[in-house]
Amino acid sequence: LWRDTSWRFLYKVDEVEEYYKECLMDMNQKIMEKNSRKYSNLVLDMLRYIRKNYNQEVSLETLGDIFQMNGVYLGHLFKKEVGITFLKFLTNCRMEEAKRLLREGDLNISEVSEQIGYKTSQYFSQIFDRIVGMKPQEYRKWNKKR
Repeated sequence: LWRDTSWRFLYKVDEVEEYYKECLMDMNQKIMEKNSRKYSNLVLDMLRYIRKNYNQEVSLETLGDIFQMNGVYLGHLFKKEVGITFLKFLTNCRMEEAKRLLREGDLNISEVSEQIGYKTSQYFSQIFDRIVGMKPQEYRKWNKKR
């Protein structure tokens, strides 16, 4: 931190970045707390399970077995409370982790695909392109330029 001749304080880029990261994390936590109040305990448990196990094969049938309820019913309940389908939520979880791995890691596309629960990198790339709007390789290059 230093002061210039016009009496303004200037901050280092990493200090500003850290400040905004903290702000975003605080906002995210508040949003999650607010949203969690509107979900039933069952849906909260489903959300936790999906977030923890997104990299495995997860289906409504799996959730039905785990929660000892009909998978179709759980799917309807999930959509009613969360506002999106179970599959869309699962895909979003996977894509967020894929973006993080592509930004921060050195894994190749096949390894990223495997890490987030897709059996083939081709299918992963198709889904990533549809959701994010660019292929995984393009996303990685775009982030390196930033």
